[in-house]
Amino acid sequence: MLNNFHHPYQNRSTCDDRALTLYARLYAVEREVSLLAPAQRLAMRQAQAKPVADALHQWLLVQRQQVPGGGATFRAIDYSLNRWSALTHYLNDPQVPIDNNW
Repeated sequence: MLNNFHHPYQNRSTCDDRALTLYARLYAVEREVSLLAPAQRLAMRQAQAKPVADALHQWLLVQRQQVPGGGATFRAIDYSLNRWSALTHYLNDPQVPIDNNW
């Protein structure tokens, strides 16, 4: 019976993996800078997280053109792109957290 077990991440695509990798890198930077003074936090975000965010943005733009419209992946990409300014606001303000899950 164990071979009938369905792992929730078993059917992830390469698209999913790339996005998760980039998001994980952004959160890794946040773990590193969480206890720093605001000026240091901002400098490290700009040096380490901004290039990752820029790469994620470019990747999302490319994926949006390649993913069939109307599907869940397309909607998720579209959601992120339509809210990009809000999603990346934290990169320019050391007082703002990466998300509101605190």
